[in-house]
Order: sequence, then C-alpha cells, then structure tokens
Amino acid sequence: MKSSTNTAVIGCCSAKSFPCGYEYKSKAHLWGIPLLHISFKYEDKKKPVPAKGIIAIGQYAVGVVNIGQFGVGLFSISQFSLSMFSVSQFAIASYAISQFAIAREGIAQFGLFLSNFF
Repeated sequence: MKSSTNTAVIGCCSAKSFPCGYEYKSKAHLWGIPLLHISFKYEDKKKPVPAKGIIAIGQYAVGVVNIGQFGVGLFSISQFSLSMFSVSQFAIASYAISQFAIAREGIAQFGLFLSNFF
C-alpha cells in the first residue's frame, strides 16, 4: 500500500469560483488506486471530476464498488450503471435489480434478460 495526501476542496460553485465542490482521496492505495475516493467536485467550466477508486462515490463513479449517478464497476448502486452486479434505475449488467435492465439475469420492471436467449 502506498500513501499520499488527502485532498479536500470546498467552495461555492458560482460563475467565478472554480474548482469547487468536495473531493476526498484516502491515503491508502492498492495497485496505485485509492482505496476510497469521494468526489463531488467541479473543475473549470463546470466539468465534474469522476471518482476513481476501489470504493468510488460521486456523480460519476468508477470502481470495484461504486455509488453514484453514473456508475461503472463490479458492484454498482447508481441511477445509470454498467456493471457485473447492479442495483439501479437503468442497468446494463450481468445481474441486475433495476427498473429498466439489459442483463443476463435479474429483477426488473422492464427488462431484456439474455439468459432467455441462450
């Protein structure tokens, strides 16, 4: 495991104060990836900073376990997800619990389950 400094930026997202928002990266790293990355931060021109970590939390989250509006990873709890196991509103996953899903298997209000075709 590797250590680095924590990053926290808190500010008002007005027209002239960028970067703004909140970001936290844990000191612990695994294979060069932070163990925990929380990002609700915006760079210049309101470009969101994605959370990238083993555990990722943010508007855009990429990680083994992720919680976000848009999530990509192995386990995902999000509004839109692309993952292996998903609990979300819209999912493309192997296994999904979702309102709308394209999955191998799962539970969905509206779903296209690929296990029915193989």
